[in-house]
Amino acid sequence: MTKDKYLTTVIKTTIILFKQTRCSISPVLPTTNSRILLVASLILHSKYYAGLLQELYESEGASGFSFSPIIATSPNGADPHHGTGKDLIKDGDSIVLDIGGKYNSYCSDMTRTVFIGKEPSKEHADIYNIVKSANEKAISIIKEGVKFSDIDNAARNIIKDAGYGEYFTHRTGHSIGIEVHDFGDVSAVNHEEVKAGMIFSVEPGIYLKDNIGVRIEDLVLVTKDGCEVLNSVTKEIVWWT
Repeated sequence: MTKDKYLTTVIKTTIILFKQTRCSISPVLPTTNSRILLVASLILHSKYYAGLLQELYESEGASGFSFSPIIATSPNGADPHHGTGKDLIKDGDSIVLDIGGKYNSYCSDMTRTVFIGKEPSKEHADIYNIVKSANEKAISIIKEGVKFSDIDNAARNIIKDAGYGEYFTHRTGHSIGIEVHDFGDVSAVNHEEVKAGMIFSVEPGIYLKDNIGVRIEDLVLVTKDGCEVLNSVTKEIVWWT
């Protein structure tokens, strides 16, 4: 695939649409400052927001989802593949947003974890920052000639050294193109060297059962001497109020 075609996909379906989703969804998420919105939180659930997301995708010209979106509120975020359902979103929750759309047959994919209504606890903020450091460390070593397994190890070692190694329960990333999970992955058993022009995800996570899940996912385009991160949405801790 060409860089220009793929960047068009990402811009049209992930970057713009995630920002649109944040602007459109966050005003109707529950907050402690509004009795009306607090009442709304009793009837608005993650499946509702998935429907709103689909409308936003279509309004921007996307042909649909590249996969069923994951909108997982705490503690359901601790399941990496939790399906979007009727989980109520309420003040104090964390939400794992794993979303992507299709444009001109190409897929996009991005994950952010956000907090609702108030600043996260120290425990949750620390976990978030560990995952963020793992994401950034893995991205920092990507260039042509580096092995996929080395990228996986870079992310995994950050989480392991912080004491959460057993709670990072999946590979670090996957290839993407016409299929959201194309052939090839970023894992400890894939010793293939990356090449310029390859595009794949970097998405470490920590998942604590009955507590919280945090995942941060970016798509990267490999270059001769580094990589280009295709997602532009902030990775700093965000709490929507």
